[in-house]
Amino acid sequence: MTQSQGLSSPASGGTLREIIDDPERLAAVAGTGLIQDGRPDPVLYRLARQARRVLDVPTVFLSVLDDERQYFAAADGLSASLTAAGSTPLSHAFCLYTVGQGKALVVPDARVDERLAGNPAIAEHGTVAYVGVPVLTAERQPIGALCATDVVPRFWSPEQVGVLHDLAAEAALRLDQRTAQRSGERG
Repeated sequence: MTQSQGLSSPASGGTLREIIDDPERLAAVAGTGLIQDGRPDPVLYRLARQARRVLDVPTVFLSVLDDERQYFAAADGLSASLTAAGSTPLSHAFCLYTVGQGKALVVPDARVDERLAGNPAIAEHGTVAYVGVPVLTAERQPIGALCATDVVPRFWSPEQVGVLHDLAAEAALRLDQRTAQRSGERG
């Protein structure tokens, strides 16, 4: 993950690599079961559809990040190739910065954003505009992000960011339910 090595994340006091590799964060990701079982969660897909409809964007997805990849836990409007792949390397993940800073990342045009201008997702997937908010567990672990993207530059209003915050909170509740259910099944 060369893109993020050594980059500071002032909100959390560590580098992106340290935040992504944090054992408690990775345990929270694993606890959801989203990466391991690969079964779609209809609640999360409904939230993605709702976000896409309300924000009027081509693509919305809920990403979950482990220490190597960004997994698409739910999506609406994702390309057929990304849907089939189910994930990308972290080198392609704008969400890496959302998780790392622990707050919304609002990017009207990634091609001119100093953090993202060299990201392969711009050329390979046509991602230009991005807004993402972290999805936090009840223990405040950032396990992923709810994101909206566009293929053209786009101004993201505070209201649109607010919608994503609200839906990310609902997604977090659902993920906490999944984690509790999985813990009960193992216990």
